[in-house]
Amino acid sequence: MSFDKLVNWVNQNGGFVSPKLAMDETDKNNRSMYAKEKINSGEQLFLVPPLLCIQSNDTAPPEVPLPIQRDYQLIKELLKQWTLGDKSFYEPYLSYLPSYSSFITNPMYHLYFHRQELVLVQKISLYAPLIQQKLSQLDLLIQLMLNEPIAQQYSATTNKSLQEGVLYAYLLIHSRSWNDFGLVPIADLLQHTYKSTMFLEPGTKMVAKVEYEPGQKIFDNYGVIDDMLLYLGFSFYETKENDMVELSLPPYDKKETQLDQFKVYWLSQLPHRKYVLSSKEIYPPIIHYLRIVSLSDKDMSRIIWNDTKPFYENLISLENEVEVIKQLIYLVSKAKNFNQEMVDEANKTMQLFSPSSVHYHFAKLTLVHEKIFKNNIEVLLQNWLGILQVPFDVKMTLSGLFK
Repeated sequence: MSFDKLVNWVNQNGGFVSPKLAMDETDKNNRSMYAKEKINSGEQLFLVPPLLCIQSNDTAPPEVPLPIQRDYQLIKELLKQWTLGDKSFYEPYLSYLPSYSSFITNPMYHLYFHRQELVLVQKISLYAPLIQQKLSQLDLLIQLMLNEPIAQQYSATTNKSLQEGVLYAYLLIHSRSWNDFGLVPIADLLQHTYKSTMFLEPGTKMVAKVEYEPGQKIFDNYGVIDDMLLYLGFSFYETKENDMVELSLPPYDKKETQLDQFKVYWLSQLPHRKYVLSSKEIYPPIIHYLRIVSLSDKDMSRIIWNDTKPFYENLISLENEVEVIKQLIYLVSKAKNFNQEMVDEANKTMQLFSPSSVHYHFAKLTLVHEKIFKNNIEVLLQNWLGILQVPFDVKMTLSGLFK
């Protein structure tokens, strides 16, 4: 269970880990990476070959639903490697993973064993249906895994129940894996902050973007993530000035006209696939998406083409921008399906429960998200009035806008 042992394994198998990296293991359940020596911007921190990443190339059985196929394959692979024990090629990595007991504060772990508490979660969180869906998927994963020969081998070899093995693997996957790479040794030891500009790059490598002084902690960025999804997967969320909540945008798949085909093409070129509402600003990728969707035939002659930035980053026309804001106000108001009863219940829960409880955090995030929706609606209405250039003081409501 040694970091040095893990580093040696990576280095001996075609990878690279900077000798300037070290681990702070004061808290076994909250380890962090730091700079042992000064690290300059542009220095490579590590490179992990695909051979060392835990992935699965097996095809999931046809009875496994598509949304959980990736989980199924990775869980099966982890059970296989745990069954091999010391003989596993990945043993230096597996032995350094956080223990099963370290997940006791994870909200999914807690609710898995305390399902009756979902009744309260339904009163204080819009995410209750998503949590219930995740728990149902976890139940199905355990049930389906019973049909795999590795299930019996795992229990017989490790003296642990299949339920524990699948739950442990599920929690590891949802807190330590990357969609494209699987479980990546070394990379999964870095903690997240939204302030970091360092991401895991193609080739499973990471390069320092700033200088690090000796003793300074090193953080990467997991990307744009809804605060609640961050909490459900990683057992934490950041208290920050720019909280985020994910927004679902309507898919556009019409291909009847040339304009439709033009829209579909440019939507496919957008660099972002996740869209969030932010407490700090209206997230530009949402505006870009809606500008494309709202294009009219007249707008096609107004598009400004240049080599410096895509056309959708510029204001295209007054009509287009009006439609963008109307659609966004509608989407935000539709997504904001809080009622005052839920907000009141969340405030009450924060007073009744300990700050270390999952209920406290669910309630706190509900109030954070309620504030994000409120701020975004206010900004959008002001933008609307600005476009209209209303020459007198007026207060506009959502109901008035959509009459």
